[in-house]
Amino acid sequence: MHIEGLPLLSDNYAWVLTPQSGNGCAVVDPSEAGPVIEFLESRDLRLEVILATHHHWDHTGGIAGLLEFFPEAKVFASEIDAKHFAGTTDFIGDGDVFELFAEEVHCLHVPGHTLGAVAFYCPKSKAVFTGDTLFTAGCGRLFEGTPEQLCHSLLKIRELPEDVLVYCGHEYTQKNLNYALHVEPENAAVQARLAEVDNQRAQGRPTVPALLKTECETNPFLRSDDGALQAAKGCSDAVSLFAHLRRGRDSF
Repeated sequence: MHIEGLPLLSDNYAWVLTPQSGNGCAVVDPSEAGPVIEFLESRDLRLEVILATHHHWDHTGGIAGLLEFFPEAKVFASEIDAKHFAGTTDFIGDGDVFELFAEEVHCLHVPGHTLGAVAFYCPKSKAVFTGDTLFTAGCGRLFEGTPEQLCHSLLKIRELPEDVLVYCGHEYTQKNLNYALHVEPENAAVQARLAEVDNQRAQGRPTVPALLKTECETNPFLRSDDGALQAAKGCSDAVSLFAHLRRGRDSF
């Protein structure tokens, strides 16, 4: 599939997925309907599928308007989160697999940010859509779940192949990396990535997607089971380190 980011609101991304041939498409996390419809019309695309990673309005706010314009479109969301918005046609859970444009989409239940949050993993396209669970260089806040849940959700995503590209829901990389450097001031990988991201943002370029390999090297929330990092922060296990890091990021 071809994947193109569509900036929405102040810092959101919707992701438009198109097959190699045909004019059907899918959209991940449309916060607004108008800009998405305008984009699709400019490309002569027909919306067939909407994928919702979680229920927050800045990821689902455009669904109702899109369904008015494309009433035949299917909407995939977890049953837990779908009760918060209308229009879901296909309820999904952990381990479910469905076909989209001749390739498989694997559903991962990744609670923490919300209780029903899901990530959509497309092995053939080497892409995972993580919403607000895993951000580039960071992770989402704990709005509904526990530190244990979100910690385990991130480690679950980390098990995917390292050449997978992470497509998250917001342009937060720069601030997340500043926090990562605060956590580990001597981490050369974080220093190098922050310099690169600073340059990208100065030129107005997006920093999403990012390789999972890069995330594993520079995102402290994906290394909560690192014994050396646990010791450095006075923590005894992965969950306590994750909770420590999340509290620090909340006030950073």
